Amino acid sequence: MPIQYNFNSSLGILEVITSGEISVLDRARFVQIAIEDEAMPDVTPILIDVSMLTVAPKSTDLFKMAFLAEALASRFKSRVAYFVVAPVFVTLYSLAAFAVRGDRAEVRAYTNYTTAIEWLRGDELRHQE
Repeated sequence: MPIQYNFNSSLGILEVITSGEISVLDRARFVQIAIEDEAMPDVTPILIDVSMLTVAPKSTDLFKMAFLAEALASRFKSRVAYFVVAPVFVTLYSLAAFAVRGDRAEVRAYTNYTTAIEWLRGDELRHQE
């Protein structure tokens, strides 16, 4: 399956791992499954790891991806971070994160896994104090 997810209790986050080639329809199906999964906590930050994708999303799909990220953030009442490594993916996922309406959800793209986790958990705010 190109999208898998689990709750990482040691980090306190929902981890979404993507691989290969995934379509917007694949993403929408995953979001529906995750939203309806009663085993998941009501409130949890979400890390979407796209580092193993082999095909970049189409630029025409960015707003759809933003909508899906908003749906996850709304269901889990928390932040969403994309972990991205390929340069072309960084630009596209940053644009998708930017397309999310700030009043609906906080979504960011990160190239550093640890920084993404810290932001999701709010650790970066403690580092700034």
